[in-house]
Amino acid sequence: MSDSGEDSEERLQDNDENEEVNVVLPVQFAAPRPRPKPTSSLASCTEVSEDAAARRAANISALLNN
Repeated sequence: MSDSGEDSEERLQDNDENEEVNVVLPVQFAAPRPRPKPTSSLASCTEVSEDAAARRAANISALLNN
């Protein structure tokens, strides 16, 4: 490389002017919310009646038999 110091400095300045700069900013995540404790009404929503369980079992066995 036979470039003099001035040529390389000039090239560096040109590159700095034309270069696209990507700035990465730190991301802060919110602290996780505490999960609500199950209440009696929530527990009753998740309970499955015996009829529904029987229907589900019948549907599954019908699908497996086909």
